[in-house]
Amino acid sequence: MSTRFDTRLKIPKTVNAAWLPLVIIAFWHLTVSAGWVDALFLPAPAVVVATGWRMLTEGDLLEKATDTLSVMFRGYLAGSLLGLAIGLVMGVSTFTRRSLDPIISGLWSSPKLTWFPLLLIFFGLGDAPRLILIALGALIVLAIHTADAVRGINFGYVELARNYGARRWDLFKKVYFPATLPQVFTGLRLALGRALTITVAMEMVTGEGGLGSIIWLAWQSFSTERLFVAVLLTAGLGTFFYGVLRLLEPYVVPWKATVGRG
Repeated sequence: MSTRFDTRLKIPKTVNAAWLPLVIIAFWHLTVSAGWVDALFLPAPAVVVATGWRMLTEGDLLEKATDTLSVMFRGYLAGSLLGLAIGLVMGVSTFTRRSLDPIISGLWSSPKLTWFPLLLIFFGLGDAPRLILIALGALIVLAIHTADAVRGINFGYVELARNYGARRWDLFKKVYFPATLPQVFTGLRLALGRALTITVAMEMVTGEGGLGSIIWLAWQSFSTERLFVAVLLTAGLGTFFYGVLRLLEPYVVPWKATVGRG
């Protein structure tokens, strides 16, 4: 008889996910209440919540969050679709992979905001530079994950499909695409976080619209409670959308192995 202690049988998932954030909030409250940190630099959790509620009822917070998400999702969707297509081609074509690998690697390793001034020069002010940069960030992540997934496919499946008369498009549709979906979903989650990061960072640089402008203006005016509201909301949105994709994954990719998933 196995005596291995499996914590998944003892601790509900909600408790397992919530205990550490609650401990951090409690310690945060204790730190401010005990006077260990000046409330000017670290406002109490209750103050942050009250400030966030006031910003929400005044409409400012909702408007800024909507601006951020609107730009983010447009760039994210465009970049993800293009990155998926490029990754599939890179995975099946050695020539394409060798041609694009240096470019993809260079773009991946360079800070994305360094490209923003160049995009402003070529495309001017407006949404175009931001959308291009967000799409570029998502494209790189999806292209890398998709190409690696295609190269990791068991070649026996491809040969079996060919023996049954599958053409190139049939291979893409029936073999490559389904086999890569599990890793593509991982890329989608990572790309979404990258898109949100780039969006907020650009809003901080330009100081125009979105949650990034709240963060920048709050820092300049030393309104730390507003700063915490915007930062925590950004983190919360990232966590929420990451969780949504995790919930959708079993329905879109039901054949993905679930062994070891908690």
